[in-house]
Amino acid sequence: MKRPRPNEDSLEQPGMAAGGAGAGAQISDGFPCVRLRGLPFDVMEGDIKMFLELEPVDILMVKRDGRFSGEAFVVLGSLQLVEAALQKHRQFIGQRFIEIFPAQKRDYYRAVCQYCGADRYGGMGMMDPSMAGYNPMMGGYDPSMMGMGMDMNMMGYGQGYGQQGMGMGMGGRGGMGGMGGGTTWLKLRGLPFAAVPDDIIAFFDDGTLGIPRIDPSKVHMWTDGGRPTGMALVQFSTPQEASMARNKDKGLMGTRYVEIFPATRGDLEKFMARTGENIPM
Repeated sequence: MKRPRPNEDSLEQPGMAAGGAGAGAQISDGFPCVRLRGLPFDVMEGDIKMFLELEPVDILMVKRDGRFSGEAFVVLGSLQLVEAALQKHRQFIGQRFIEIFPAQKRDYYRAVCQYCGADRYGGMGMMDPSMAGYNPMMGGYDPSMMGMGMDMNMMGYGQGYGQQGMGMGMGGRGGMGGMGGGTTWLKLRGLPFAAVPDDIIAFFDDGTLGIPRIDPSKVHMWTDGGRPTGMALVQFSTPQEASMARNKDKGLMGTRYVEIFPATRGDLEKFMARTGENIPM
């Protein structure tokens, strides 16, 4: 009997779910994440967002030997958004067609370890980074949660990232903020790509907030290779002001709604690495 040739999409490869690729692929562990393969080597996070036509929770560009591999993990807000992303399987970015697979939680975390360097976080090796305070919603490690073994349910996982379940986690309004004891830094996501610091200042210049007008030097636009990412960091004078400013979460700037999170030390380090701009820690 002639054995059928294996289909490439059905091969179980590291970092890919065994359920295939594209629409209808099986999401084996319920983790809302996809892996993109075949990306142009000069692709930026903004390009991936525009390609998927979604607002990701996190984008992790996979590197090998210090070079971008053409692969990326994209964490999304719900399994419904994963299904939407899988519809883009084998569509093109430029001249490259992109393969999209459901990604397993362990493989995303493995890539996080490789990206950050295991030695930097106490040689945790292949340990689940959620055990070391890694929070994809906050874009990095939260030192205040190191060693606490945070389960994904504590970050709103299972109810949809960015939904009401987040209130019980590290980044929700009921949580401890990004740096323990309150932070003066906020991370904005979903900004129009044409946004400038004055737009952000005007966004928070809302009499209902009860906070002073932001100094322009406290607004830092997050770029990647000089290109806008739709994100920014804003420093407030006190943790209380930052907390009040979060009442603008999901407020509109133009036609885009802006998400606001407490910024972690990991966010600040990642910002400086990407932009080359030094900011106070």
